[in-house]
Amino acid sequence: MASSEAGRICFSFVFGVAPGSPPISVMLIILAVVAASATLEATGGLKLLVKYAETLLRKHPNKIVFLGPLSTYSLTVLVGTGHSVYPLLPVIYDVAYKKKGFVPNARWRWRQLHHKWVLQPAQ
Repeated sequence: MASSEAGRICFSFVFGVAPGSPPISVMLIILAVVAASATLEATGGLKLLVKYAETLLRKHPNKIVFLGPLSTYSLTVLVGTGHSVYPLLPVIYDVAYKKKGFVPNARWRWRQLHHKWVLQPAQ
């Protein structure tokens, strides 16, 4: 007997609590998100969204600190699940790794350079 069955039996017969109805609306929402994600993957829409995010990130590698989280957030909101971000993570890593002077664990600070505020590694 599984522990969930033992708990249900204990609540029903010992404490007299009536079992509730299953959460049908929650299960239908999960089913809809999974079906939408599967459709997006099958039709190539996820590859298209990742391609758009990749061109944006490769066009502006100096802004990877801001555009990386923004692109993952946008992809999560558009698709409906955070699991859609997995194809984008290697792209973010590749852009960040190829950018000269980028060290992921370095401390950063704002510095005014040529009348613009830029984010540079602290020395």
